[in-house]
Amino acid sequence: MSLPAHGVIEILAGLAMISVPAVLGFNTGVLVVAALLGAVLTGAAIALTAQKPISVAAFSRFDGVYLLVTALAALGLAVTGQLAGAVLLSGAVMLLTWLSFSTRYASTA
Repeated sequence: MSLPAHGVIEILAGLAMISVPAVLGFNTGVLVVAALLGAVLTGAAIALTAQKPISVAAFSRFDGVYLLVTALAALGLAVTGQLAGAVLLSGAVMLLTWLSFSTRYASTA
């Protein structure tokens, strides 16, 4: 998968993480955690698709760290009994893991 396609999918995933908890009426804690993680993901993906994108190596490292943080957040939500939020974040982790493995992290220019 190309980096621009990767970025677009991450933008959509980040926006979904922001909006889904509010639309489905998740509790406030889940809403805050998911919105924060969604905003970070969306911002990073926009930086990747900008006219002067961030370095490919930095973005690859960001993806790895972001996956770890999101997985830990999902685990934390599961431990505290917020299963709907844990499922949402776990789904995001699965999607982003697939993206990471299917993306060729190489400069397009």
